[in-house]
Formats: sequence, C-alpha cells, structure tokens
Amino acid sequence: MVKKIVLLLSGNVMTSVILFLRTILIARLISVADYGIAATFMISVTIMQLLSNLGLNQMIIQDNDGDDPDFQASLQGFQLLRGFVSGALLFALAAPMARFLGQPQITWAYQLLAVVPVLNGLAHFDVFRLQRRMAYGPFIATQLLPPLISVLAIWPLYMMYGDYRVMLGAILAQWLLYLLLTHLVKERRYALAFRRDILMRGVRFGWPLLANGVMLFIIYQGERLVVGRELGMATLAIFSMTLSLVQTPMGAVTRAVHQFLLPQLSAAKADDGEFNRMAVVMVQASALAMAVLALGIALAGPPLVLLALGEKYAPVLDFLLLMAVVELLRAVRSGLSQVALARARTLNGVVSNLPRVLAIAVAWALLIGGAGLPAVLGVAVLGEALGFLVALVLVHRWAGMAVAPQAPCLIALALFTAALALASPLLPWTLPPLVEAGLLALTGGALLATLRPLWRYLRDRRMTAYGG
Repeated sequence: MVKKIVLLLSGNVMTSVILFLRTILIARLISVADYGIAATFMISVTIMQLLSNLGLNQMIIQDNDGDDPDFQASLQGFQLLRGFVSGALLFALAAPMARFLGQPQITWAYQLLAVVPVLNGLAHFDVFRLQRRMAYGPFIATQLLPPLISVLAIWPLYMMYGDYRVMLGAILAQWLLYLLLTHLVKERRYALAFRRDILMRGVRFGWPLLANGVMLFIIYQGERLVVGRELGMATLAIFSMTLSLVQTPMGAVTRAVHQFLLPQLSAAKADDGEFNRMAVVMVQASALAMAVLALGIALAGPPLVLLALGEKYAPVLDFLLLMAVVELLRAVRSGLSQVALARARTLNGVVSNLPRVLAIAVAWALLIGGAGLPAVLGVAVLGEALGFLVALVLVHRWAGMAVAPQAPCLIALALFTAALALASPLLPWTLPPLVEAGLLALTGGALLATLRPLWRYLRDRRMTAYGG
C-alpha cells in the first residue's frame, strides 16, 4: 500500500514539477507580455478538456463493467467521437476568443490548438482501466514523459521563434507524445465500438461532469479572460503565474489522493459504515495535504519566486497567500465531490461550483469599476467558502455521507484557512511575523489533532500490507 501511495504521489508531483519547470523556463526566456499571450493557450487546452470531459476515464474505474473489453471499446469509441466534435468547436471558437482578448493576429495559434482534442480522442483507455487493480505505472508514464519531452523542446523552439510560439510548440509536442504512449503501454489491442446502451450510460454518468467542467472553465479560465481583457496581458501574466505557482503542487497532490482513494470508496459504496469511514479518510487526507502545502507556500514561496523568476515577477508575492486559500478550499471541496462520485452522484460538483461562478461575475463588475487583482482574489475566497458549504450539504443529502464525523476536521480547517488569509500582505493591516507564525502553528496543530480516523486508516493499511 505504501509503495502505491509513494508511486502515485511521486508520479503526480514529478509531472507537476516538470510542467512548472516548463512554465518557469518559458517565463524567463520570453517577455512578460508574451508570457501573458502564452498563458491564454492554456485556456484553449482547458476548453478542449471541458468539452471532452464526460468522466469516461473515471467511469471505467468506477463502473462494475469497467474491465469488460466491449465496455472499454465503446468508451474509446465515444471518446473518439467527442474528440472530433471538441476539435471542431475549438476551431470555431478560436477567432471570437482572440478578438475578446484583443489579440486577433494570433487567431491561427488558437485554431492550431484544435488538434489537441483529436489527439486526446485517439488515446487508449488501458492506462485508466489498469487502475482498477491499482496498477498505476502505465498511467504515470503517460503523465510524466510527455511534459518532460515538451520541456526538452523549449530551447530549440526558443531559438526558432523566441516568443509566445514556444509555449504553443511545447503543448503540441506534449499531447502528441501522450497519444503515442497510451498505445505503447497498453495490455489490450485498441478497439472501437459504438454500442448505444453504453454510450447512453456514459452520457448519464458524465453530463454532470461536463457541466462541472464548464463551471471550472468559467472559474479558472474565465478569471484569466476577464483579467486579460480588463487589465492587459502583463497583468494576466502575473495572475497566471500566481495561479500556476499555487495550483501546480496542490493539483498534483490532490490528484494522487483521489486516484488512490476513489477505487476504495467505490468498492465500499454498498456498505454505509465502510463508505462513511472512507469518506472521512478522503476529506481528512485532502485537508491535511492541502494545509501542509499551503503552509509551505507561505514559508518558502517568496524566496523561491524571486530565485526562479527574478524581479520582473515580484508582484506575484502579494497574491500568493490568498491564492493558496482559494486553492486549499477548492481542493478539499473536490474531495467531497469524489465522495459523491463514488456513489455515481456526479451532480455535486456542478451545484457546488455555482457560487464560484457567480463570484466571477462579481469580480468582472469590480474590475470594470476600477478594482484590481486583490478584489478578484477576495471575491474568489468568498465564492470557494460558500461553494464548500454547498458541497458539504449535497454530499450528505445525495450520497449519504455522515457530516458529524467530519465536523472536527472541518472546523479546524476553517480556523487554519482564516489564519492563512490573515497573513496576506493584501489586507489593510500587517501582523507581526511572530504573531502570523503563532496563528498558523496553533491552527495547524488543531487540524492535526482532528485526524485520528486518517491515522487509523494508514495504520490498518500498513498492518495489512505487512500481514499484521
């Protein structure tokens, strides 16, 4: 068990580190304004991901028929169809998006990115199916090697172009290699089928995930679009870099926790007692991991930012802590959505994202009124906090998760989050460093004191692994 956790965590962390390194290298090589344009390419990639997100990779893990060859072939056929449809839609959206951002001269670049969903649609699903028996090696290989090759491509791309096209080439190289690797690490022969009953099951399972993907696009990329439109490419570069610095480590650890615990949650879905025990473990593991990472960002973030990016990205330091609060709340909320997903309740994420979507509209209105990035992040914190409360209520009502066992951890997490936000330099007051450190230590200790179910789970798994 410990080896599998380490494998998943190290694989996700290394993938995120490589992608982060790619971001840092490109940001150092090109101008801040060019990096702002390059950051918008990730908006196109995210559009592709949300248009193709019916959760088929999760369905092949969660569904009882996930190991059946015909079921897998039908999901791969569905994925292929959606890949071509998504590519066509992304191509059609290229010109309007370029005009919205005030960059009509790079419409061709957004159109070229329409090939990415087609590459994704041709991928082999064995890398996901093998996770049913907790075989994570092939999946990690497909996540790790493509971004690594894209990093190696940066220097020749820079020598050829020297501007935002470096990011464009790196993205295309990553997705092409991903497609090739999914077919190289397969166990089964690649097959396509188009069974109507399985396609309809996929639609029923995945349409809430697709709607949730639209929500997530509005939340993350909508913020970037609004910031880029109202404040310009240079400010967008600062905002995007801050998000990358925080989201990279938190996203990596969140994915590792979910990939390891979702199969176990799904296996326990028929037993209310075991399901609720695993639900507590999921939420507590998410809370602990995110709190540790947020504390690391608070302590080590400023010197690392200046060392890696230089003085031209010094404004990032003002926004790090509030961005960490936003991502911490989002990650723990996504843990609740995974609990609901284990019982095929996929609508939880959609509804709990509504407050965060409304926050984008509020932030846009504030920007039009003359506000800056601090207002965007402040509204985002409030939206995530409200969305978290909505998710908690829904997972209790729709998936049968007991709230009482979660209460001590959630209260301690709220105190830690408040202490982290109070340390932000964007607030109108300044706390002495010793007071900030004391608050974080006190609330962090309170959080640790509530995690007994997680410790018991890890102890029991360790004993099982060693035959205890």
